[in-house]
Amino acid sequence: MRQILYIILLVTLVIFGVSLFNKFTNDYFNSKSINKLVAENNSKQIGLLLNIFGPEKVVKKLYDEYLSSYSFDCNKDAYYVGKVSYRVLKDKALDDFIQYCNSGYMQGSVREYIYQTGLDDFQVYTSSLCGRFETKFKELECYHAVGNGLLASAKGDTYRALKLCGYFNTYGKRGSCYLGVFIESNGSLGTNYKQNSLNKNVCEEYEDNSEIAKSCYLVNFPYLTLKSLKTSDLRKIAPACLNVRNKDNISNCFFGYGIRAAIISNYVPDKIVDLCVSVPADMKYRASCFSGAVAGIVDFFGPELGSRGNDYCSFLPNEYRSSCLANLSSRLKIVSETNN
Repeated sequence: MRQILYIILLVTLVIFGVSLFNKFTNDYFNSKSINKLVAENNSKQIGLLLNIFGPEKVVKKLYDEYLSSYSFDCNKDAYYVGKVSYRVLKDKALDDFIQYCNSGYMQGSVREYIYQTGLDDFQVYTSSLCGRFETKFKELECYHAVGNGLLASAKGDTYRALKLCGYFNTYGKRGSCYLGVFIESNGSLGTNYKQNSLNKNVCEEYEDNSEIAKSCYLVNFPYLTLKSLKTSDLRKIAPACLNVRNKDNISNCFFGYGIRAAIISNYVPDKIVDLCVSVPADMKYRASCFSGAVAGIVDFFGPELGSRGNDYCSFLPNEYRSSCLANLSSRLKIVSETNN
């Protein structure tokens, strides 16, 4: 009988100890601001949190912090967490696809993986890395992250990194990779690569290659043109979009404008619409802006999208609502479409 009492006491103490430990660790986790740790460049503390709680919980906390303040760039911070994660967890950091904050975690972890692995046989190991995902969207987001890593491994040589992206066998893979190169290079993720002169059209030199030019206009042109004009007013780049040399890229430019409008507006529908209505309505350029914002909203919120896409479309002028809903449906199909 005494032995049974001892066993019951021991089990009770173990349960109490585990409960106390869980409360302590949860309180510790909740007391930390991931955004603040990133701002402090505190990779040691972030690494500790990643080891104890895992990447998804850390990135989800970062995402929740963003939604409660809208005071920082969630994609940029998630990218930083991803880089730290690979340094700490190595290949385990690559196990999960975390879409919060525009897949910034993946961009950072895959970037660091490629940077540390090097460029020998990169086509082979990236094919294995990205080919394991069950949806086309996740696979292409992975190739986007590959572009980040190729530029880092190429020590900021944009032309070399773009050439390496060109070896992939489909436009989807190449285009996603080009996007990663340009985002890695333009400084929006906190990177610091030498830039070409900002006193000219930053994408014009790539216009002989329509695939590369499209990716440049989607992400580099809006961000770097704002930087060159020394302004945060997105409306001021609309004339620059209209004056691109190859007129086929005007719609791409305004699509990128729409993505940037969503980011700058913290994904608030009426603020996005206010920016897009400054775009000329002719030649469907305004529609391109609205469509770009749809992509930005869906890609940022991912599994937390809820009604946000429909809410955004409902804010649009009547003549654009049906096309907005069609674009939303198309984007959601891309996100969920499985690989054959």
